[in-house]
Amino acid sequence: MSKAKVKQASRETSLNPLATLLAGAVVVLLFLSLSLSAGCTTSQSPGGANSASQGSSPATDNSAGDNTTDVGTSAPGERVKEGDAAPDFFFATLDGATSSLAELKGEVVLLNFWASWCPPCVAEMPDIERLRVAYPNLKVLAVSLDVEEAEMRAFIEEREYGFAWIHDVGYRIANLYPESAIPYTIIINREGIITATFLGSPPDPFTTYESAIQAAGI
Repeated sequence: MSKAKVKQASRETSLNPLATLLAGAVVVLLFLSLSLSAGCTTSQSPGGANSASQGSSPATDNSAGDNTTDVGTSAPGERVKEGDAAPDFFFATLDGATSSLAELKGEVVLLNFWASWCPPCVAEMPDIERLRVAYPNLKVLAVSLDVEEAEMRAFIEEREYGFAWIHDVGYRIANLYPESAIPYTIIINREGIITATFLGSPPDPFTTYESAIQAAGI
């Protein structure tokens, strides 16, 4: 083999590890990008106990639909859809206030299922807070699927979001709105009808959710 070919082979050999490293970095960045927009998987057993685990799941973004006169109501354990009457539930917030979804009729509600260990959930919260500030009549119910309340409280103490924070003990509320991943956000109009659902975090949460709450009559 000529000296020139030897030198060329040597250069190619030295470049291969760098090319491999760069390719690996691209894959990691792509994975992180997809994870943030997709969501974190949950394992829900409708009507029974749930367990939550970190992971990624394909996201779907359903735009707000028109109200319909033929209103359906999802049976316990069935996925809710636009046009359904939102299943009612009682709740207690971390500050001790108690209420129910039925008592919020007359208000537009943004119902958000999240967990402190879910990066996409955490990433979209500033946009939801901006919405809450921009629309004082919007009621934001942030339902945590954290197993321990202490995990939820530790997260909240580091932030100043004005949501109604709810710890879903035993996944009682989540079982009424079963889905495969979080964040999972539901828009409910003043009549208590679901007008939009979002599985995963949309690319532009503020604009997407703003359009949905406006369509719901905020």
